Amino acid sequence: MELTIKEHEIKKMVKDALAEILVEKRELFYDLIVEAIEDAGLVQAIKKGRKDNFVDEDRIMNILENK
Repeated sequence: MELTIKEHEIKKMVKDALAEILVEKRELFYDLIVEAIEDAGLVQAIKKGRKDNFVDEDRIMNILENK
């Protein structure tokens, strides 16, 4: 006996499962989304920083040591 499932049935089952997970594990997904957005922002900041002048390492160390 062979079981076949149509593509649209699989899509619906996956969507239903994801919706259920989102409801049950809302905080987990919220944290994941926030982290992804923060990472995207960090990537943009790094890209922008690479275009600008770099700060001398000694200057950074002096600032950190004075705190």
